[in-house]
Amino acid sequence: MQAYLIKTLFRCVALLPLSALRRMGDGIGNLLWRRSGREARVTLENLELCFPAMDPQQRELLAAASLRHTAQTALEMIKIWMQPNERSAPLLLGVENEQLIEESLRSPKGLLLLLPHLGNWEMVGLWCARYGQFATLYQPPKQAALEPLIWNARQRLGNKLYPTDTRGVRAVLKELKKGGRSAVLPDQEPEPEGGVFAPFYGVPALTMTLVHGLAGRTDCEVLMAFGKRVAGGFVIVFKEPDPLIKADNVTEAAAALNRSVESCIADCPEQYQWEYKRFKKQPAGAPRRYQF
Repeated sequence: MQAYLIKTLFRCVALLPLSALRRMGDGIGNLLWRRSGREARVTLENLELCFPAMDPQQRELLAAASLRHTAQTALEMIKIWMQPNERSAPLLLGVENEQLIEESLRSPKGLLLLLPHLGNWEMVGLWCARYGQFATLYQPPKQAALEPLIWNARQRLGNKLYPTDTRGVRAVLKELKKGGRSAVLPDQEPEPEGGVFAPFYGVPALTMTLVHGLAGRTDCEVLMAFGKRVAGGFVIVFKEPDPLIKADNVTEAAAALNRSVESCIADCPEQYQWEYKRFKKQPAGAPRRYQF
């Protein structure tokens, strides 16, 4: 029954035009900001940590805008998941630095595409599907009723899904070694054994070593990408990562990964998911974050 109700609700959301979904997202985001709940407090603390020199009033404006964009992203994803790809395709209005991915795809070494939680990353998958499947790691959602829906949608969007475990990592590695393509969300906090502390906006952040491992063992091409929200749709943006992202030293490479994410965020900081507890785990002796 729960799965049926969720699917029915999602179908109703998908019927709405993008403009209506974005207005709804604005309303939800504004409500979250006015309630000063967990999302608003985490967002503001993250911005205080990452932009300490910013005027406090400007930080509050950025925090409120971020919550609106995050709500819009959630609603947009439902629409993308529930409707055929050909109905979502007209929302793709342009591509910046398209030559970067074309050059990377011509390489026989394979391509590792890094998608920060910025804008709408599902639209990047939709656009990249024209080049064939991308091997991605998939972690089931906490709501079990959503799993088949999201699984089917992401496969339809051009993803070849593998579990987020050793078996899945080996499968992605195998794809890259064959000259295939993979996509990874690089700014999630890993388990301690899968990460090292590296600065993110100057603050220690437990950063995944997966990118270092995949790039180091395959010498694949590495590229940043995000789907920037613009009036009427999205623009796909590709960027070169920091050159040290392939450094032999894992901590140096992790710091370069975080700088690469920062470079993407600089394009549209209000579209980043600042409400994520990025600094929850800290080195021994460091102040504890998010004490609420």
